[in-house]
Amino acid sequence: MEYTKTSFVFQDSGETIVTETWMDPVTLENRTNYIVTSASGKIEKNFTYYTNDGAKHHINIFRDENGKAVDGQEFYYSQEKADTNAEDLKKFDVFAGRKVMYEDAAFWTDKGTVISDGKTLKKILCGNEQEGNTTCVYIDEATGFPVKEESYEKGKLISTMTYEFKYADRDEKLFDASGEGVKLEQLDMSKMSEKLKKITEKNKVD
Repeated sequence: MEYTKTSFVFQDSGETIVTETWMDPVTLENRTNYIVTSASGKIEKNFTYYTNDGAKHHINIFRDENGKAVDGQEFYYSQEKADTNAEDLKKFDVFAGRKVMYEDAAFWTDKGTVISDGKTLKKILCGNEQEGNTTCVYIDEATGFPVKEESYEKGKLISTMTYEFKYADRDEKLFDASGEGVKLEQLDMSKMSEKLKKITEKNKVD
């Protein structure tokens, strides 16, 4: 099983978003814990979402600031939507796909290497360097995983993301939402998709 932790920090506000994801790269079952914390340390958002059945079945659990489950939703995507989501998971979230994402020489510019904490990190960059609107990623050459990501606007650092990757033993309890203890609101995604389609068509500009 694959475990990923990210910490995203907004430089101006000091707000932090921490995610922890457990992913089965074969079945694509996954669980993500998502916590938003203000600069003062107050938890603004805290929820967990579960995905299984080939990215078709989804459960969202909303928590209070102490981590207790207080509400939940359950829904199913169409097979077509689930297949698209599954391909995205393979491309952007599963370890193998994530590594390949940073190897696209047509998208990323190689900026050499730096040494940090005894590790050799490959520095790659995308965006408009002349305008200072760029994203810079530092890749651990030993593992192929990103260690840190920096985003700039007009040369000013606006956010940073740090990463942690590791392999873990599979724990079935991680993917089981039945013990959360809340009633799940049943959402009909086909009706919601149709409603969104009608709104989009209504507001479409020729």
